[in-house]
Parts: sequence; C-alpha cells; structure tokens
Amino acid sequence: MFPWLDLVPLAAYLLTGVGVRSWRRHGEGEPWGWREAWLIAAVLLAVWVAAGTEILSAFGALRFWPVLLWWGVPIVMIRLIVPDLACRSAARATRPPMLCATIATGRAAQTPSASISASRSRA
Repeated sequence: MFPWLDLVPLAAYLLTGVGVRSWRRHGEGEPWGWREAWLIAAVLLAVWVAAGTEILSAFGALRFWPVLLWWGVPIVMIRLIVPDLACRSAARATRPPMLCATIATGRAAQTPSASISASRSRA
C-alpha cells in the first residue's frame, strides 16, 4: 500500500538507539556505548513488537492504522523523553549551549551578558 511505511519501524529503532545512547548509566555516570545502545534498543523494540502483536490481536485490530499508531508511539515517546536529542546527537562543539537550551525548551534563554547589556541600555 505505502512502501515508505516500512521505514517507520526503522525510524523507531534508530531513535530508540540514539535515545538509549543519551541515557546515563547509574544516574550521572558515563553514557551507554553505541554497541550497548543498539542492543538495548533491539531488545526494547522486540518486546514492543511482541506486546503490540498480542494486544492488537486480542482486540482483532491487526490492521493498517492500529499498527501504524502502535509504531508511532515509541517515536513520540523518545522525542518527549529526550527533548534535546538533536543537541546530544550532533557535534557538541558546533552548537553553543544556549542554542541547545533554546531548542530543548522552545524559548530563548537569557544569557548573563544579555541581561547586563539590557540593564545598561535602560540606564
């Protein structure tokens, strides 16, 4: 029907792998390595496939739209769990921290130098 829909599980796997890579081991420790991140993502999505198959088949809903919605959930959840995914996965030296904060929160962060120059202009 739609050949590009084969990319939805692949996108879920890639985003899950990058999201797992950004998690910290044991709280504030080192991040997971790429190999561990891809293995954890594969296990998580294998459980997701099994759970989705069982749940959707229990309700007789193994059709196009329910399956597409089922695969859309991990994509949205990873984006919500890791809001600054673009900044973590990109080269960190090329993006200033304030830009990452702006992307993550959706609003501009005021830097100390900007507040000082703003107070000087008012005086």
